[in-house]
Amino acid sequence: MIYQIGLKLIKLFSIFMFFGGLSVAGDKISVSVESTNIVYDIRVNGIPLIKSKDVTPRSLQIPAYEYFKEGNNSIEINLMGITKDNENKIGPGYDTNTSIYVSVVRDGAKIGVLGIYYDSESDELKFTEKTYTGQASLKSASGVKLENVDNEFYKSKILLGRSVFGSKLARANVSISNVETLADYWKWENGGLITVSDSEALKKAYTDYYKIVKNNGPEEAIAPFVTSYKLVSMKYYNGSYEDYMKENSILNNFNDIRIESGKKYEIIEPDFNKVNMEIFGGGRLARFYPDPLKWRWEDRKIDSGIIFYKWRNEFIPYTISTDLNF
Repeated sequence: MIYQIGLKLIKLFSIFMFFGGLSVAGDKISVSVESTNIVYDIRVNGIPLIKSKDVTPRSLQIPAYEYFKEGNNSIEINLMGITKDNENKIGPGYDTNTSIYVSVVRDGAKIGVLGIYYDSESDELKFTEKTYTGQASLKSASGVKLENVDNEFYKSKILLGRSVFGSKLARANVSISNVETLADYWKWENGGLITVSDSEALKKAYTDYYKIVKNNGPEEAIAPFVTSYKLVSMKYYNGSYEDYMKENSILNNFNDIRIESGKKYEIIEPDFNKVNMEIFGGGRLARFYPDPLKWRWEDRKIDSGIIFYKWRNEFIPYTISTDLNF
């Protein structure tokens, strides 16, 4: 497998990619993705996990413990096939190599969740219970059990850059036992339903957060995300939130001027020109995409990755996603 976690995403506002030389305990949970000729957007319990625009064969394993909870968990894939025409130009479509296999991995056991491939004879996408290598996929192990696959593709849309494309959406559910989490991490599930009419309020939330970073400093800017960081440190840093923050220089990510590879990235006011409002998580999470809040150095940028939920008609920063950086 090609493991890319911890390479280009380290220190890019990641809440789950910092491992260093840490040992991995058996109760860690990750999501395995193997794909060819396809772009995809994967959500766990409505939270963005990874969005891949790389159509070459890929094999990734993404640490995802904090995305899961005790009992039922939903996993969905929003996907679009990609092919090359006779002039070697890339465009939407399927071919015999189009496929994606998503699994939940725990304690070395790999439980198949969604296997999808293109069948050229019927000219359709189909589900399969086999793995990428053609073996029968494991249905349960290590407290993880595949409960059901919807076995239906729904019409959807996928955001890629500034463009929106038609896509297919597939869903499955897994049950997991012995998951330790923090109640505040799931507060967003009780938030208000979000509609496109909330667009101006969401813009204000981005602008307000920019002002906090610019005027109040990293200690206040990090406050909305402390629960996320504590949950990660609880599983990957032996519970030491302080060690996690120090070893990964997290506060640096919340300065108005961030230092990355010796370069000074300065935060700029949110730019809402040509952005799309994306609502997900059962209608209770939202963000703008492409990300309107960035740190810039010359022609390079670092996206904020902020995701918001609505509470009492105001948008609250909830967590930071790195799903757009793969």
